[in-house]
Amino acid sequence: MRNYLSQNNKNILRKFISAAIFLLAWECAAMHYISIVLPSPAEVLEGFVQLCQEKEFYRDIIITVSRGMIGYILSMALGVIVATVFYMAKPIKEIFYSYIVILQSIPRISWILLAMIWFPFDSTIILFILIITLVPIVTISVFEGYESIDCDLLDMARIFKVSSAKILTYIYLPAISTHIISTSKATLGIMWKTLIMAELLTVPDGLGARMGYLRTALVTDQIIAITVVIVALNCICQRIISLIYKKTQRWKESYELNTIS
Repeated sequence: MRNYLSQNNKNILRKFISAAIFLLAWECAAMHYISIVLPSPAEVLEGFVQLCQEKEFYRDIIITVSRGMIGYILSMALGVIVATVFYMAKPIKEIFYSYIVILQSIPRISWILLAMIWFPFDSTIILFILIITLVPIVTISVFEGYESIDCDLLDMARIFKVSSAKILTYIYLPAISTHIISTSKATLGIMWKTLIMAELLTVPDGLGARMGYLRTALVTDQIIAITVVIVALNCICQRIISLIYKKTQRWKESYELNTIS
């Protein structure tokens, strides 16, 4: 227990030292530039305080988070469904899988520009951009999870007439859960970057749009402050996914031990 606490204290100390070095380097760099180019940490903090005094700032946070979470959840669900269809119906997979791979390689900016032609400038355009960007990534990863399932194990389960519920719980879910969690973490970062870029270019509200207005006004300190807020939101979401991942480990362990009764 003491060793654990000692190691934990060392980790906290290392993080504190690294943060202090980063802030010191930032402060030194800011001394060589005007605030419009590179504001100091204190100026960014002041800009954040100013943002917190504006009701519209909280509204923009809610709007951005709502759009992001709806698009993210829909994308994850659709990706899992499409991957499942590909696994269960091989002819469909043979026809459409290559198109999913092609969709994954299309740049996000291309979808944003096309969406600006196809959709009105509201939340619809944001959801389309998120879904078309994230679904191919989720589909490919989850399908790889299905492909990793041991066919002999499935055959054994059918021979011994194991119920479909147990096959789903002890074979399918453990096999794809790791892929779903790892993909959910990767796509979460992509989601935030795509969301902010899409808001900046397409809609009049949200954190991305606010950053666009601030860029026009050359309010660099608040742009950096909003960036920090976005990073914090991403970290919170990543933490939630990590907690979910711990809950799914029992499925993975059951799968590895082949514990079907």
